[in-house]
Amino acid sequence: MKLIIGNKKKAQIFTAIFQNLNRFTVDVNIYFKEEELYIQGMDSGHCSMFEIVLKKDWFEDYTCDKQCFVGVNAIILYKIFNTKQENQIIILEYTDESDKLDICFKNLQPVENEFSKEFCVPLMDIDSELLQVPEVDYDIFININTKSFTTMVSQLEIFNDVVDLDYNNEELSLKGNGDNGKIRIVLKDSKNNNLNKCEIKNVDNLKLSYSIKYISDFCSFSKINSKVNIMFRDSMPMVVHYELEESENSYVKFYLAPKIDDN
Repeated sequence: MKLIIGNKKKAQIFTAIFQNLNRFTVDVNIYFKEEELYIQGMDSGHCSMFEIVLKKDWFEDYTCDKQCFVGVNAIILYKIFNTKQENQIIILEYTDESDKLDICFKNLQPVENEFSKEFCVPLMDIDSELLQVPEVDYDIFININTKSFTTMVSQLEIFNDVVDLDYNNEELSLKGNGDNGKIRIVLKDSKNNNLNKCEIKNVDNLKLSYSIKYISDFCSFSKINSKVNIMFRDSMPMVVHYELEESENSYVKFYLAPKIDDN
């Protein structure tokens, strides 16, 4: 298996993915399939799940003659990708039955103060099973600017570690309520809609609560796209979905289970 990312923007996106995976997991299996790179995993508390699909056509070069997977330490990947410099391309190589993953950051032309680097990452045996993700028809679909959503989340964090989604026939809002006060952010009402897109169907009222910490971690992937899709349905995990440009069906997606009211 060999893949190359030479496009500067795509290299930044790929780097951002591996710089932030360690927020959710210590170890991760990377699946190299003939038509895509695939990663799936859950956080230690099994509250959230991530799914990463990078199709073959997203890369400058992607060669995988035989499906395989490698287990690597996400913290080591974080440290490695933090060494990548701005103008460097990314090369990943793995030979079947090898005990290491080769990662190279390379300058195609000389750049002052940038030096090519080669890494050999030891592989691990990680016991994990891939989960089947069902297709769900969501009640609320939102497309919002990533920067705006990240700002909202940081403001909600000031007041509570839980965010409440509240929808009725008139308004869609996010709320944080704690000992230090409360905040209510109106996303959509009868007169104002600052969302890029908002679709609401098959529901008149909806109240859901989620841990703000996980959503904040999802926002750390904001470099992937300037816009993000967010989806909700009663009794189902919320979805935060970053599409990757220039490749159909390539994405980074997060699922977060709603908090259960003990009352």
